Amino acid sequence: YTMFGHLFAAAADGLVYRIDRHPAMMRHPVTPMKEADLRLHLKEQTAMRVGLQDALQACETYAAMAANSDAVLIDVLDEASLKKAGRLLWDADRQPFIVGSSGVEYALIAHWGEEKKPSAAASPVDHLVVLSGSCSQATERQIEYAGANGFALVAISPADASADERSIVGALAALSINTRGVVLHTARSATDRVETFGAAERRSLGERAGRILDRVLTQSGLRRAVIAGGDTSSHAGRQLGIGALTFVSHMAPGAPLCKAWSQTPSRQGLEVVFKGGQCGQDDFFETVRSGSVKGRN
Repeated sequence: YTMFGHLFAAAADGLVYRIDRHPAMMRHPVTPMKEADLRLHLKEQTAMRVGLQDALQACETYAAMAANSDAVLIDVLDEASLKKAGRLLWDADRQPFIVGSSGVEYALIAHWGEEKKPSAAASPVDHLVVLSGSCSQATERQIEYAGANGFALVAISPADASADERSIVGALAALSINTRGVVLHTARSATDRVETFGAAERRSLGERAGRILDRVLTQSGLRRAVIAGGDTSSHAGRQLGIGALTFVSHMAPGAPLCKAWSQTPSRQGLEVVFKGGQCGQDDFFETVRSGSVKGRN
C-alpha cells in the first residue's frame, strides 16, 4: 500500500516493510528500491511535476487533484481509499493515462459497485511447466516445495547459453515420467543471483529462458505454464508470441491464471500465470497445476 506517498510491502516473513528496507526489493537485481517516497523515486525517471493525493486530502474531482501537477500519485490504504481512487479516475473530465498494479482494476470495480463474485475453479492438468527467473525468498520456497512434491527441477545456466539445449532435453525427459511438472530455474535462491550481470545481459537471459520455455511447450504439447519473476515475465513472455490475456481464475493476489490470445495457433488458448517473485504461497505451483485454491469462496 501507499501512504503519504511512501510505498510499503509485505515480505516473506509476514512483516510489512518500507520498500527501501524490504529484504527483497532493497537489493532487487533489476529494480533495487533505494527510496520509499515514490515522488522522489519518480523524479529520477521523469521531469514531470509529481503531485500527491494523500489519504487525508478531501479532493472530490480529478481536475482538483491534478490542478498543479503533471502526474499524480494516489494513496491507497484501505477499501474506502481504494473506492475513492476509482471514483477520481473514472470521473475524470479528461481521460488520464494510468500506471499501476492490479490495484487499478480493484479501484475501478470498487467504484462501479460490483459485488465480488466467487472465482470459478480452473480444471486440473496432469503436468505444469514453470519458468523461474526470480531470486526472491518466496519463489525459493515455492521451488523447494515443488521439488519435494512431485516436480522435477531443471537448472538454466545464467552465463552459458550453450547449455540451453540440455535444459530443454532435461525438462522434456522429466515430463515423460510420472511427475507433476517441471520447474526450469535460473536461480534456486538469492545466493544464486548474478550480481555482475548488466541490464542487457539480464534481458538476454530472460529472452533465452523464454525461448527454452517455448521449445518445451511446443515439444511437450502442454497447455498450462507459470512464469515466475516480474522482469522474467516481461522478457520471457514476449518469446511466446502472446498478444493479449483474459482472466480465467484466481490463483493468488496479483497472479491470476489467464488465457493467452495469439496469432500463433499453438499458443492460442495457452493457460499461463505471470507471477511476481513475491506472489503466492509455498504450494503455488501445485495450486496452479491442480486449479484448486485453498479457502476459495
